[in-house]
Amino acid sequence: MLTIGEGGILSELRGDTVTLCMPCNKYEIKVALIKLRIWPLLNCYRNKKAVNIAKLVLAIFVLQRYAIDNKDRIIEL
Repeated sequence: MLTIGEGGILSELRGDTVTLCMPCNKYEIKVALIKLRIWPLLNCYRNKKAVNIAKLVLAIFVLQRYAIDNKDRIIEL
């Protein structure tokens, strides 16, 4: 399973996470990001600099690939 969220204790307190079954593709990762309540913060809320969504999706995708490739050695990542 791949859980995407704000991170830290805030994600637990706010319940702002989306869980996907691995493996998932980049499109599914982007859709999951859009479902998060923090999406506006990532996407130029109040004229703040937007996060590079393509790079964020790629980073999550690569991390997922690492987890899959090392599934016999990883308990939690």
